[in-house]
Amino acid sequence: MLQRGDQSDGRLRDLDQRVDRLERSRWPLPAVAALTGLGALVLSAIALIRP
Repeated sequence: MLQRGDQSDGRLRDLDQRVDRLERSRWPLPAVAALTGLGALVLSAIALIRP
């Protein structure tokens, strides 16, 4: 029983580390929205300048 608990603890630590890595590497949604809006603004400005 004790060995099973140790294995569960190890797997839980591993899962926690993997989730932490995923959370650090993903982009937050507001940053993606801001970059998309900026790209749209640039494209529309270019469309207005070019006849």
